[in-house]
Amino acid sequence: MQEQTLTEGARRAIELAQRLAREESRLPTPGHLLWALLSEESMASERLASYGFLLDNVERDGLFSSVGSSDESKTEDDWDELLWHADSQARREGRGTDVSTEHLLSALLLVNSPVQKLLAKGGLRDESTVARPERLANPIAPNFEIQSAFAP
Repeated sequence: MQEQTLTEGARRAIELAQRLAREESRLPTPGHLLWALLSEESMASERLASYGFLLDNVERDGLFSSVGSSDESKTEDDWDELLWHADSQARREGRGTDVSTEHLLSALLLVNSPVQKLLAKGGLRDESTVARPERLANPIAPNFEIQSAFAP
């Protein structure tokens, strides 16, 4: 994923996740990203809050590990897979769509990790629960009359 393809919020969340990991002398994990999303004001943090996920009530211990493994290559694979899913989702929305915090949150639901299990327990089970309703088209009620030229 290239830097210019990120929204400002997504860039901040990724940088915070990477900084958290560096502070622990580790590679970033989905847990670091979840913690970063909860720490930043964004659409993703609002969506997480609507499901009861707040920074104060998410247990940090154990969150930063990969799927029950301390294998560094697995951790790196999880991070790369997470970024790939976020980028893929943005591309599906159309050319020129930047990766947002919502794409990052959707990607967390797709990568097999303790974070995926935690989110599923809280009701966030698949990427459709993160869909942006404001991007869905709403029908417009017609506000005109059609007059036929052939009317008597």
